[in-house]
Amino acid sequence: MMNITVTIDQTDFNLTTVQLGYAIQGALDAGAASAYSLMQRYPPPRGTYRRTGNLRRKLSIIKLRLDARSVVNTAPYARWVYGPQQAWMHVGRWVSVSDASDAARSEAIAVFRKLLRRVTQ
Repeated sequence: MMNITVTIDQTDFNLTTVQLGYAIQGALDAGAASAYSLMQRYPPPRGTYRRTGNLRRKLSIIKLRLDARSVVNTAPYARWVYGPQQAWMHVGRWVSVSDASDAARSEAIAVFRKLLRRVTQ
């Protein structure tokens, strides 16, 4: 079995490919869960609009490959709620895809570091 050395914050971690795969998959799962959690939150209601919950129901995490995750919303209007062209009435109230991906990245990195320490002890 091949060994790999990963250096993080000037610390070397010697791993097998299985250990590295475990750490990568755990980090990707945690990052996707972080984005999913943010995107499923509804802001406090305004006015008399009645929410359907459809946006939350259409949200899912897809495991594309061992090394890829995607958080997808199949509601046809999701792009106006979260997307890069977020509608003016949603800006600042709903999380944006950009904010969710930043949170996912931060969580994935933190979990990757934690798992590297765990698998090499």
